[in-house]
Amino acid sequence: MVAPIREITVQYPSGKIGMKAFVAAPQTREKLPAVIVVQEWWGLTDHIKDIARRYAAEGYVAIAPDLYSRLGHALTTGAGEAGKLMNTLKQEDGLADLNATV
Repeated sequence: MVAPIREITVQYPSGKIGMKAFVAAPQTREKLPAVIVVQEWWGLTDHIKDIARRYAAEGYVAIAPDLYSRLGHALTTGAGEAGKLMNTLKQEDGLADLNATV
C-alpha cells in the first residue's frame, strides 16, 4: 500500500531567475526514486500536475518544473499563444532550468 500523497510547490534558483515546480510524493521518510515530469507547450497545467500525482501514487517523487518561470509562469489553452511561448524560451535556458531541477 502506498502512503498518502503530499503535494507542494517549491521554489529554487536557476541562474539569476527563480524557478517554481510542483512536487507530488508519498508521505514517507524512505528514499524513493524520482522522475521529472516535463510540461507540454501549454505550461504547467493541471493535467501535468495530475501526471505527477499518478507517479507519486506509484511510489515516486515526481517534480514538474514550470519551464515558463522565465516568462512569468505563463499558462495558456490557445495553440497560437502556446507556440509563441515555446518559441520565446531559448533551448539553452530550458536545459539550464531542467539541470537546476535535478
